[in-house]
Amino acid sequence: MRNILKHRAITLTELLVGISLISLVLIPAGSLYRNMVRSSVTGILINDLMNTGKRISAQIHDDLQNSCLPYRGAFQLSFDDLLQLHQSEDAGLAGMEICLYRYPRQPVYVKESHDLKNFNIVKLTRVCYRIEKSENSRLLKLIRTETFPGQPEIVKVLSDKLNFFKVSPLRKKLSGSKEAWFWDVAFQLATLPQNMADQKDPITADRSKGILILDFFDLAYSEFYNSLANNQFSPRNWNTGLVFQF
Repeated sequence: MRNILKHRAITLTELLVGISLISLVLIPAGSLYRNMVRSSVTGILINDLMNTGKRISAQIHDDLQNSCLPYRGAFQLSFDDLLQLHQSEDAGLAGMEICLYRYPRQPVYVKESHDLKNFNIVKLTRVCYRIEKSENSRLLKLIRTETFPGQPEIVKVLSDKLNFFKVSPLRKKLSGSKEAWFWDVAFQLATLPQNMADQKDPITADRSKGILILDFFDLAYSEFYNSLANNQFSPRNWNTGLVFQF
């Protein structure tokens, strides 16, 4: 009987030791697995934000680079005239809208019926970037609308993870009396967990809480404005024969 009890005691001891050894192995392994999963998810989110930010930056750059205005040489053209800013003081960033006219994407063919004396050759595309509040999130929506005469309006939500957006003019002095004007573009994209949707604290990056923030910067050069500003006495061409949509 004593031998049987002694044998059972040894077996239980071995079992406890085995469980302890397995725990020493599994606990770090489980922690490592959770960290790997968390890192993988974070990497996917960062990659998604990066790709979205690149697309937005490329789209804004293309619009600003091709921004223009009807110009007949009868008025003073200012760089600020290229953009129309509408912003609500109460709503803050939400409700802000930036509009501009740009060269159309499709080819323009001049017909003999056009009134060449008034240089009414090219109709312009109107583009607006509008910021709206998102449902159940502190982050904002960035919406782009494009309108061309005779065609339906194109509306596209570029992102619903916008945290910051700013477009400001920047002047660069060149040789002699020439100068170049740029648009300085800056915006932020972010991700937030659902449990932070109602919090009012400023959003700061914290990967442990699932808060990711990516900053994007760009400079856009308006070819139309800089060409006119630095060549005021150049002859007219089709680029200066622009009309608003009608």
